[in-house]
Amino acid sequence: MACLRAHLSHYSAPRTLLAVSGAFDPAQARAWAQQWAADWPQAAADAPAPPAHLEPVVGGLRVLPAPLERTQVALAWPGVGTLENRRDAAGVLSELIGGDNGFLYWALLDTGLADSADFGHLDFRDCGVFEGGFSCDPGRTAEALAAYQAALRDAQDFTPQQLGRAKRKLAVHTLARAETPQGRLFALGLEAAATGQVVTPEAQAARWQAVSADEVRALLGNILAAPLTGVVLGKLGDLAAEDLLVAGSHKV
Repeated sequence: MACLRAHLSHYSAPRTLLAVSGAFDPAQARAWAQQWAADWPQAAADAPAPPAHLEPVVGGLRVLPAPLERTQVALAWPGVGTLENRRDAAGVLSELIGGDNGFLYWALLDTGLADSADFGHLDFRDCGVFEGGFSCDPGRTAEALAAYQAALRDAQDFTPQQLGRAKRKLAVHTLARAETPQGRLFALGLEAAATGQVVTPEAQAARWQAVSADEVRALLGNILAAPLTGVVLGKLGDLAAEDLLVAGSHKV
């Protein structure tokens, strides 16, 4: 019964977001949708909750022994929320550092220090997080962590060409995904659900291109100023978190 009550109170017509793309008549589509959902529950949508005041908890590297053949390292830094203007800059920074040709590729993958390395950004309504990590041979954990942090520092000196390439890749990916109705609807629906705004793929591509170098460097500066936060999982012997923190020191 509890599941049924939750379904009736949450899965209702007023709570439904319908995204339509292609050649259609808006009035006809609205009339069809209203007829289609006429027998749905009619529970009203909740009023938007006020933004929550969240203080990020940062600092601390946990080492968890585990019988794994490869060391797995997960790291996190404070990011930006969905409704913040800096969200596009966070996406560009993620591509610049963690993209196929980003700083992490040359620091960890091209050198063979790690099997994989990533850096990205997740945004939510009231907060966001930059997340990253790598997988490597247990004996190279400290060296790989130091190289990862060095890549973050080196990224401060990105060139206009590198920034332009990162922005173009994001813009092209946005437009290419919108070539199919499903891809276009997916992007429109996600943005509308998260922000209440309809942002076309063309508009989003323009937003990527409008991100400035100063915006990207400001976000990277926040990351470099934050204490290292993360988890290391694997067969590390006597290696302690303090040893890794010294090896991966990234304060500027």
